[in-house]
Amino acid sequence: MTLIYTLCFYVHTPVKTIMNNKVFPMKNNQCFKPLNKRQALVYSLKYVIFLLVIFVLLLRCTHNNETKIVLGTFTINTGDYDRFDTPIRFECQLTELFGEIFNFRDSLHNYQFMLKEEGSRESSILAQWVPKAKFDWEQKTDQGTLIWILNGETKKNSIRNFILILEKWESSESPFSIEDINKKSLLIKNDSKPILQYNYGIIREKEGKINPFDRSSYIHPVWTPTGKIITGDFSPEHIYQRGIFKAWRKVKFEGFTTEFWSIGLDLYDTPAKTQKDDRNIDISNGPVFTQIVVYNNGIVGNDKTYCKEICTVRIYNRLRQNTWMFDLIVREIPVDPDHPETLPRKIKTMELEEIHYGGMSFRGASPEWLRQERISREDERFSKDNVCLSPEDSLDILTSEGHNRKTGNGIPARWIDYTGPLGDEWGGLVVFDHPSNVRYPTPLRIHPYLPYFSYALTKDAPYTITSEAPLNLMYRFVVHNGHPDKKFNEKIAQDFVAPPQVTWNQTK
Repeated sequence: MTLIYTLCFYVHTPVKTIMNNKVFPMKNNQCFKPLNKRQALVYSLKYVIFLLVIFVLLLRCTHNNETKIVLGTFTINTGDYDRFDTPIRFECQLTELFGEIFNFRDSLHNYQFMLKEEGSRESSILAQWVPKAKFDWEQKTDQGTLIWILNGETKKNSIRNFILILEKWESSESPFSIEDINKKSLLIKNDSKPILQYNYGIIREKEGKINPFDRSSYIHPVWTPTGKIITGDFSPEHIYQRGIFKAWRKVKFEGFTTEFWSIGLDLYDTPAKTQKDDRNIDISNGPVFTQIVVYNNGIVGNDKTYCKEICTVRIYNRLRQNTWMFDLIVREIPVDPDHPETLPRKIKTMELEEIHYGGMSFRGASPEWLRQERISREDERFSKDNVCLSPEDSLDILTSEGHNRKTGNGIPARWIDYTGPLGDEWGGLVVFDHPSNVRYPTPLRIHPYLPYFSYALTKDAPYTITSEAPLNLMYRFVVHNGHPDKKFNEKIAQDFVAPPQVTWNQTK
């Protein structure tokens, strides 16, 4: 607009001068009236500025029209498996994508990535960039991940080429919404359908009443695509089990032993709990996925932080199979409790002692998945574990090795599908272990008479995390209706543990 006003001003002055017959008067048969030096200088400057304005305006128009920049080409090799709507992750630095063309570090939010398949007339695929989450003391770089969905069905041993284009951000709205509930929980929905809720604040069994089992930093509820809740919380017989949570049953720091499992039970030298730290939650919400990154502290005793955790929950926009799919990524490191915000000068250790459960865990719906007749009429709580046994047909559990609830306990598995009755239908979730995880495939703890399981990496031996070698864990969850489907689960597992090969060729 400023350019337009400037242009009008400099056009208006010469034209007005001409119309007033001051520069080119027709008088005494003269077609030209000489100007003095001052007038000539003024009008010359006006015309020079006028031409510069025209040049800048045209340059800006040209730049604005250049809304698409070709960055390079991705080649996707599907390998030995058929693929269908497969999430693709390409970890890199922004400089690998952009080269020296532009520096988009501060203005990338004004642009979007688009993939156009070579030889295809179909609509383009949107991709989404997310930076790598880091601890406070780690150097901030442009390291991150470009993610998109390899749409449709792609046969094994196939090659697909995509041109990566950077373009001005348009109206590609996210199908996801994130609502902050009471400043303590993030509820994630797809359109109007709830998917899951991450509880970053203190959650109490009864609001306003403090008790030792108050908890935070876990996922609950989780809904099936038809809206049924499949996770349990504050379960009466094991009150500390809570939705989807990562907690260690027996942990040894320097000089003492504690646990992050039971929250309110004093099992060892001193109690411990996981709570969000002072950093804001990072939220990425786009057309391909929505993601939250929560920074947690492992607090021992009253206020000492002995370890730090980065918890990432990434939910994919992959709805054609009527399922929810999300990744849970956890990174954990021991720190100096006197200076927890900096990398320890001396190596700190966090030993996960040998025990048959703990780690990434799931508590199923309760009391729906327990024997109703065993609930005490007096206090509506269960008495002992041995009377909480669910009927044999109340749960349907299948592992990648073909085991069920009775035979799968303690056996390593690439995935476990855990389902149960939800009113007049069935539903549950599959949890996939990742090859990068410690001791993959990890042994399972499948509780024989409670709706609970965990990936117990310390079942057969302890494991020590150090400040030089943080622990990294990654799991994929698929929430579904109905009973376990081994064929479907194997397809998801193949995408997760043996994804298509991605090759990047940057435009020169």
